Amino acid sequence: MPTSIDTAVHFHPPGTPGRLCNNHNRQILAVNTCQLARFHGYDDTISDEEIIATITEVKGGRYRYRPQPATYEAVRSGLKAPLTTADHADVVKDRVFAAVDQGHPVLVSDDDGNEYYLVAIPATP
Repeated sequence: MPTSIDTAVHFHPPGTPGRLCNNHNRQILAVNTCQLARFHGYDDTISDEEIIATITEVKGGRYRYRPQPATYEAVRSGLKAPLTTADHADVVKDRVFAAVDQGHPVLVSDDDGNEYYLVAIPATP
């Protein structure tokens, strides 16, 4: 399941702050990693070594970097139990807006059990 993840610098207009591009890239990598990690049965207790192995698999065996601490956090965030309509509004607000600020994906589940990742793609250059 190798994937090519274009970097945010080619997606966003010139002048977009680097922090927003880094958050974008981290979320896309985290979502791809989470999808495969879930397939392998991992949850938010996944170890650093399992994250590295999963990222390497996502990247087709060509990942030679040690992930940043924020990447580990983003993957674990995306592997938390999904938010649902049954969750209290304050829980949803806190988790979603913390994730946006930190560049983490959030898993949500609709009433039919379909699951989606929320990712914050910056709209502000």
